[in-house]
Amino acid sequence: MLIRRRGRRRRPGEAAQKLLEELARDFGTSAPKLRVVGSPAERLEACGDAEVAGCYRFKEGVVVLSEEMLESVETLLHEYAHHLQLALHDGDWRTAFADTWSPHCRRRHEAEAKAFASWLTPFYKRRFEKILEGSEGGADRERLCGHIAAIVEREVGRRAPKLLEEAKRGAWHAVGELYRLADNVGFMLSAARRACGLDASSAVAVDLGLGRVAGLAEKDAYAEAEEELEWVKGELSRILGRMRARF
Repeated sequence: MLIRRRGRRRRPGEAAQKLLEELARDFGTSAPKLRVVGSPAERLEACGDAEVAGCYRFKEGVVVLSEEMLESVETLLHEYAHHLQLALHDGDWRTAFADTWSPHCRRRHEAEAKAFASWLTPFYKRRFEKILEGSEGGADRERLCGHIAAIVEREVGRRAPKLLEEAKRGAWHAVGELYRLADNVGFMLSAARRACGLDASSAVAVDLGLGRVAGLAEKDAYAEAEEELEWVKGELSRILGRMRARF
């Protein structure tokens, strides 16, 4: 049972650092340090852009946030996701951030971080509110893993079929969205391997299967794509069932 002790209310910067430390425990990484910047000149020096809300300095393992974003859980999660990406690639930044020189909106690692942050904000927002209040407590692993499982099931079970149907009707953007969905779900499954003990080989199989769905849709092979998606959904249900049984 999760036990929390309430103490003094924390300052936003202290609470943000505490959340980064909890994320590190949840996903089995080192804890990134937090650097707070205020002026546009400080943001430019730290992130190379005076207008950004934050960035991740991978060579130092530092999350940089502007003062006004210290209570933005989604921004904290986004920058932590880059720290996790680096850990998943054993510190090889060239592989983790392979398309850094592409336009920002086309970078795979940015899309993955955006999805990770959006999907997990509802869970960690509650955690952050407790941290601000001064509460202490460890990870509620069962709730976290349940939240991750529900997200992945929704994206694969509902969104993927919808995108495939849109592609069949001639929506050109839907195939690109299927590829992006495969990348984002794959990253979330990699996170679940660390946080929840999800079977690694099965997670990779699901990731590759979603990629095949997108590839078949791109070739207008919709019958094969639908068949592959049904296999992915079945495999995902199996591995998530085994994951839930651990708790």
